[in-house]
Amino acid sequence: MRKSMIPMVFLLSTPLAAFAGETWSGAGEVYGRDGKRLGTYELTLTRTEAAKGVVKQVVTVKLPDGSVRETRCTMSGGGNGWGSVCEDGRRGGGMCLGDGMCLDYVADAEGAFSTTVAKDGEDRMRLVHTELKGGQAVRFLRETLSRVTE
Repeated sequence: MRKSMIPMVFLLSTPLAAFAGETWSGAGEVYGRDGKRLGTYELTLTRTEAAKGVVKQVVTVKLPDGSVRETRCTMSGGGNGWGSVCEDGRRGGGMCLGDGMCLDYVADAEGAFSTTVAKDGEDRMRLVHTELKGGQAVRFLRETLSRVTE
């Protein structure tokens, strides 16, 4: 899995600071446009409050060969939406539509990720990421995450 394939998992609701200190973990699968499964991975998502209304998020992906990739993003905003800036150059934002459904979009010069999340209660969420190149879907990623409790 290329580094560009690591989507940014996003906040489920606002205010942003309400999600600082959360850790989520789970598994994901990558699919081609033809629906064929291309691979699997494990991931962990950690959020920390950087300032009022600003959350730093780190997504760590572990591939089957043992290699690890990280994506670091900063999200800020208020109301129902947020903006995001990632260290790898991607920028975007998102919003929640109520009833545990949220959308997010991040892009750079190489492509973009459009993400839909469905929150299944307080401790579980499912995500579908669409990787876009030249405005066309090239790959899909599916994840199921559970909240890590200490």
